[in-house]
Amino acid sequence: MSQGDTGARSTRGITGFRTGATRFFHGRTLPARTSGDASSVDVELAPEIPTQESQPLLPKLMPIVMVVGVLGSIIWMAKSGGRMSPMMLMFPVMMLASAGTMISTSLGGGNVMQEIARRRQEYLRYLADLDDERQELHKLVRNEEVLRFPHPSRYQGYLNDRYLWSIREDDDSFLCFRVGTGFVSTDDHFVFPELPREEDLEPVSVSALRLFSDTANTIEDMPIVVSLRGFTRCVVSGEKQRSESLFRSMLMTFFLTHHPEDCHVVLACKDPQWPELLKWLPHTVRRSDYELYPFNLLHQTFDLREDLPQQGTTLLITDSEDFLRNYGSYFPHIVAILPEVEHTETGLYLEVADDGIVSVWFHGESCPLGKADELSYATAAAIAWRLAGYTTNDSAVVNGDDEASDEVARTDLFDLIGMGSVENFLPERDWALKVGRDRLRVPIGLDDEGKSVYLDLKESAQGGMGPHGLCIGATGSG
Repeated sequence: MSQGDTGARSTRGITGFRTGATRFFHGRTLPARTSGDASSVDVELAPEIPTQESQPLLPKLMPIVMVVGVLGSIIWMAKSGGRMSPMMLMFPVMMLASAGTMISTSLGGGNVMQEIARRRQEYLRYLADLDDERQELHKLVRNEEVLRFPHPSRYQGYLNDRYLWSIREDDDSFLCFRVGTGFVSTDDHFVFPELPREEDLEPVSVSALRLFSDTANTIEDMPIVVSLRGFTRCVVSGEKQRSESLFRSMLMTFFLTHHPEDCHVVLACKDPQWPELLKWLPHTVRRSDYELYPFNLLHQTFDLREDLPQQGTTLLITDSEDFLRNYGSYFPHIVAILPEVEHTETGLYLEVADDGIVSVWFHGESCPLGKADELSYATAAAIAWRLAGYTTNDSAVVNGDDEASDEVARTDLFDLIGMGSVENFLPERDWALKVGRDRLRVPIGLDDEGKSVYLDLKESAQGGMGPHGLCIGATGSG
């Protein structure tokens, strides 16, 4: 994947995102299905209006009967000298005409209406089944993306999960920042036919088809992620409190997902809140291993060749427009928060409005992405403090221990299963994230090396233990 093709996108290959009918920043392609059959679904065309091949003779004779009745009334009145009312003849004629019309309808026209109603009912039932499939598919895709890039407020469970620091330098999601949630357009899982002349189709079915097509391939409440691979800088601006809240959320999500060995952070910040937050993180560059406070380029002299890491990716975090103007060209990747910005061709610019909507500026165009993420300073500080207890040893993640382990060490049952606390546990929220490999798989303890021991209830074909591994004879074979 070329760097020029990578920009704002939802992770793991959404083909851009869509606002209205415009696509921006093409990335990878989101799979049509996350499990099962990955083939697309060809949506059937709305039913046509049935045509009646031959009309019965009786409806054709009705106008003639009415004319004869009118003429007969006139002749009757003329011969009687006006002594008898013409209604004496019109009433029987009208009764005969009405009876003939009902008989004609039951013989011919009524069958057509019944056929239209039957076809409409079958097609609406068909669309209802497709909509159920759509909702299930969107739920699975959304849960997978939330697992990949969760909101940092869920850090309690995330720190005890295998997704901590799971993004490495060779991952396509490297240098990606979550900025909010919104609508994301997927690859066309549901393929819709081209409509012929609408006059030939049943109108209610056509309206239902159009309504379904508007939502079938668009997923709401999806994480919106911007990638820094194709740009030299990502700048956040806009309303002060909301932009700072988004900036904290972006940084904490990044530090939860990116490995410290692959990404080193240097600071050039005037606002003390940013050094106070980032000084706890293992990603932050310091003068030496014995210094707590991060190396702030604004207040210390530095040599780009000696003081900055020569391996991995160096990321500059700054809130100084002067520093960005004078030294920004020395850094390959920059994340900045500024009150006002001057757009350049090599930058990605995010602007947060007063209503919390984040928009992206690219090549002189502005496009709303969705609802910006928010994170308070207290929550961001709590995440940083927790991450301070994690160090790295080769590729292993260790929680305050010198011995390498392939998982994060857990101390109690709540940490082991990622609940955090009973007070904060919501089944509809936390259980919904258990998809794929994590479905029906729960940790039940630790082994001698401190690794988690799992009870996996799935079939062996799905990577689990299977019923035979749990109870001999559970399936009747014993």
